[in-house]
Amino acid sequence: MTSPDPLQQVFDAAKREFDECLPSNTKFRDILAIDTVDKVWDAIKQLQRDLEKKSHLRHMSRMQPFLDRLRSYSAVIEVFVQVKPDVLALLWGPIRLLLQWTGEWQQGFDAIVKTMERIGDLLPQFGDVTKHFIDKELIKDVLALFYRDILDFYLESLKFFGLPRKVPAQGSCPDLNYHTVQFIDTSSGRKIMFETLWPKRKEKIKIVEANIERHTQLLRENITLEHIRREHEARTKLFEEFQESEVFRTKQMFQAIESAVCPQMYDDRLYWLQTRVCRGTEIWLARDRVFSQWMNMDSPSPRLLWLQGIPGAGEYRNWQHTAPHELG
Repeated sequence: MTSPDPLQQVFDAAKREFDECLPSNTKFRDILAIDTVDKVWDAIKQLQRDLEKKSHLRHMSRMQPFLDRLRSYSAVIEVFVQVKPDVLALLWGPIRLLLQWTGEWQQGFDAIVKTMERIGDLLPQFGDVTKHFIDKELIKDVLALFYRDILDFYLESLKFFGLPRKVPAQGSCPDLNYHTVQFIDTSSGRKIMFETLWPKRKEKIKIVEANIERHTQLLRENITLEHIRREHEARTKLFEEFQESEVFRTKQMFQAIESAVCPQMYDDRLYWLQTRVCRGTEIWLARDRVFSQWMNMDSPSPRLLWLQGIPGAGEYRNWQHTAPHELG
């Protein structure tokens, strides 16, 4: 019985993790339906025709470098690794989905295309680089690193642009309530959502870009297995550090809001006042004409007196039952 190829297992594991982390409204089989760069271009041309009918033009040619790098990467994988077809399909399917989701959303489309442009500039021309690579086994490990990088980019983008823009079925999307989804489904709502949430998602995608840049450098150096091991650890560590910093920032924000809405306590201030009150100084209040009229139950004057204190301190109850001789 032939033992499974360890590298094939790495690619399969990456594919499985990608599937498990997809947003709930994204079907894995729909992604796998686009399994070549030609099908991607067909989808792009169809989208362009649909947008032209609505006078919405998009510069699809800006994605050319990204698609060219993916094409060369796909060709190299087929030569060196010989992975399964569904592994290669994940290089292409998410592109079609992202363009469909953002086609009529100018901000979203520009954001995803600009990101593809940057990544296209960072990815190497795999065919040219690997041609002179001496250790054919180590290059397979580097190719596996790039595969995870590309899927990381797709996954972060799909999680953001896959936010539902129609009212979900009851209980199908616990993170978004009815009013939130209705809000997102308007042009102004999408604009606010994008300006509020995209910067944070963009920061996470920058981690992916940094990983790609380092892995590109690996292809140009005399790497060892130790380099490969460190890069796998670095990828995981960077995402963990980002998550920890997000948790820290969220806690800080919560504490700031909690402090802002928390009722102010006057205990220290009251103690300070009590230690400075001189006996007998309260008599003037009992002798004050306006106050005496207020205290007189037979007086027709309005029985209102402004008292400031923390909620639940019993201001009304205490003053209602206080006689003039009890003041102070």
